[in-house]
Amino acid sequence: MPSLSDIELNKEYLRTKPAILKLAEVFISLCCFISAVVKYALWNEFGTGASFVAFASFLSFVGSVALFLLNLFGAIAVIRRKFAFYTVLCELGYYVVLLIFVFVAAILSSKNAKLHSAIGAATFFSWVLFVLVAAQLAFQAILFKGIYKDLFILSQQVTIIFPFKLLRNTQDLDNSR
Repeated sequence: MPSLSDIELNKEYLRTKPAILKLAEVFISLCCFISAVVKYALWNEFGTGASFVAFASFLSFVGSVALFLLNLFGAIAVIRRKFAFYTVLCELGYYVVLLIFVFVAAILSSKNAKLHSAIGAATFFSWVLFVLVAAQLAFQAILFKGIYKDLFILSQQVTIIFPFKLLRNTQDLDNSR
């Protein structure tokens, strides 16, 4: 069983594409958040939904920092030893929800981007953040597909209870008909 003593700094993680994407996502989401709140009163005059842009970018910032630190210190790897399918599924769900939020935020800020430079900057950073989150979602989908495929292969090797018979694999299922 995994324990807390298994958690240690994983320097190789810093060289991977997901780590670089997470760091870029942290930086861009912070820039988007700052540009969304710097002229908050001005945004409210135009009714552009600055609070939602700030919410989506801050959610991205907090989530990316948390996932980056968990991966950097190997905590995700320790958790995945026991619950591989569920951790990848949770991260995949997080990125799907975040992608929808960032997409809506980018559309909201695009509506009035020409009215002020802060709104234009928030629009630019929102669309860049959308691309980064989509790339993270693609990496998670590939990882999920690999784990799901491994679970499907594993489930074919386990005993399957069929009415009145115990079958060892799918070949026995074909022979029983």
